[in-house]
Amino acid sequence: MKVQHLIEIEAPLELVWAVTVDIERWPEWTPTVHRAKRLDDGPLDLGSTARLKQPGLPEADWTVTELSRNLRFRWKSRVRGISMTATHELTARGKATLNRLSVEVTGLAGVLLWPLIGRSAKQSLERENAGLKTFCEEKALALRRCGDE
Repeated sequence: MKVQHLIEIEAPLELVWAVTVDIERWPEWTPTVHRAKRLDDGPLDLGSTARLKQPGLPEADWTVTELSRNLRFRWKSRVRGISMTATHELTARGKATLNRLSVEVTGLAGVLLWPLIGRSAKQSLERENAGLKTFCEEKALALRRCGDE
């Protein structure tokens, strides 16, 4: 079972990527993450792990399983019999960036609970993308203003 959400962000891809991989700062711009802590050091890479606390969910560890710098990262988590794979994927579109978020739920519990969690997952992706858009566009505007001075 999979849901996704796509949004266009009026900010350069490099900026959106930098915000996306700065996981510990997610609580500053998305209401879908209350706490985020990297469990390793250095730049986000294959095998990197972060512990997230999201509203209505138990704390969960997410491990990066795929990473293409400035393009995409995919990570996985398992909570209470539900396996989740989330993908953050960026595409440059002129001076803007398309951001696609997706989450796939597998496992017996995930399939059985999908009617309950599918809609909630979609709404969470929409809220996360909206927060990312606002944050990145404000940051891009501030950077442009600094460049004009």
